Amino acid sequence: MSERIAALAASSAPQEAVDMCNSFGDLRDIPEKSRARCGEAYLAKGRELLAAAKAGDAVPLLERASALAPGNADAATTLSNARELRGKEDFKTQGPEVSAKLARALAHAKAKEWEAAETELNAADATLKAFEGLEVAKSKEWNTLSGQAAQQRKRIQPGLEKLQLQREAQKLMVEMRGEKPMNSPWDGSVPEVERYLKKVMNDPDSYEHVSSSAPVARDAYWIVKSSFRGKNAFGGKVLNTRYFFIQQGQVVRVAEE
Repeated sequence: MSERIAALAASSAPQEAVDMCNSFGDLRDIPEKSRARCGEAYLAKGRELLAAAKAGDAVPLLERASALAPGNADAATTLSNARELRGKEDFKTQGPEVSAKLARALAHAKAKEWEAAETELNAADATLKAFEGLEVAKSKEWNTLSGQAAQQRKRIQPGLEKLQLQREAQKLMVEMRGEKPMNSPWDGSVPEVERYLKKVMNDPDSYEHVSSSAPVARDAYWIVKSSFRGKNAFGGKVLNTRYFFIQQGQVVRVAEE
């Protein structure tokens, strides 16, 4: 294989040599005696594509050539030129896409849809960042788009910070609520409510469950509406309905209807 590569790489048609070099997969798998020839093949094919105005296809090959021959100034220069050309070509299509993303971000910001605006801005910034280090990033068009993105990010930052505070508050309330109480599959009662009532009733043995709602999350509590019967201080059995506020498996507050 190495002898065939050596012969083909020096030919005027480098594609066959490139295909053979690619068959090794990773550059690290190319045998030492074939690395120089493969580098020449990648460089020759890269130049061929560059001459055909196919900078996007040329760059990966020239990157391989430069990696195989890191001291080759010709490969490094050709790769740099190819990247510049590809950057110009890419910006012609991606520039308008960035502009569209910024327009959508602005629309989301006006609607106070801060997360959606941030998503669009992040996508726009990622696209612009890909051109950093190239001549394109010195152009008026690139700098205009970059400036617009920065202005919009500044505009949505207060909304994002407020949203983050709301999320932290919501997380804290979830932690304060604890696990959701469960209704008994037998009679629908809620164990946390029954335990509480049997501690505070005049006659715990007279407790009789009538109905209980499913626990509903509200702020820092699970709220259960429960109806029950029990003997009062005069010995009479009465029907009561109360709202029970539960945190961490304990009733912490009771309210009447």
